[in-house]
Amino acid sequence: MTKESRIAIVTGASSGIGEAYARKLSSRNYDVTLISRNENKLKGLADELNLFYGVSPVVLSANLATTEGLRRVGDYISQVGKIDGLVNSAGFGIHGYFSSVDLQKSLDMIALHITAPTYLCKLVLPKMENGGFIINISSVASLIPSPGGVVYSATKSYLNEFSKSLQEEVREKGIDVQALCPGFTHTNFHNTQEYNFQKPKIPDWLWMSTEEVVNKSLEALGNKKVIYVPGFKNRLLVKLMNTRLSSLTRKLKKS
Repeated sequence: MTKESRIAIVTGASSGIGEAYARKLSSRNYDVTLISRNENKLKGLADELNLFYGVSPVVLSANLATTEGLRRVGDYISQVGKIDGLVNSAGFGIHGYFSSVDLQKSLDMIALHITAPTYLCKLVLPKMENGGFIINISSVASLIPSPGGVVYSATKSYLNEFSKSLQEEVREKGIDVQALCPGFTHTNFHNTQEYNFQKPKIPDWLWMSTEEVVNKSLEALGNKKVIYVPGFKNRLLVKLMNTRLSSLTRKLKKS
């Protein structure tokens, strides 16, 4: 008798943390639905996952910042019998003061970071009758003052509060919810023209690999607080950045 397959949906699966989740979940015998705009990368990843783990990934190209993209994914979910996991990892960042950054990019970010995860969570919950998990990728930027990233940090703060309340509603159904708040992670997130990030300015010891972030996330799922910051150094950084001393330092820099 063959074991019934488990299905997990991962958005932003073509790179970074999303790709790392896709690989890790495949190694745990999940048939992962890979979602992003980059269909070619998704197809290459799907072939690799099938070859290495014998799983049956599904490739779904969609821009989740658009109504059409959400409709495509919604149509797919409606045809799936059950879903065991959802990772909302699709996202992007822009750097600059709110008054100067492009308005449409900010609105696209709100659509991708808030509307899309909310929509997908709503659709998958009825498919999790036997339990499951939902991981919403947030950021340490949601937990500390983030000038230059106002909309980004605000959208991630939404995911934190949404995840906390959702967990209370679905706990008795055997569904674990997590808002993962990674710090500096080696991905292509910062390597965009819009972000203009000076990566060498950040000490090496503050960075984590995507594999390390994902491993810690899955280890903590269901066992710790809904809002989970991977890595002791990141948790310490959040605590220090929210002290009175940190607030005083910022004020002195502006004076």
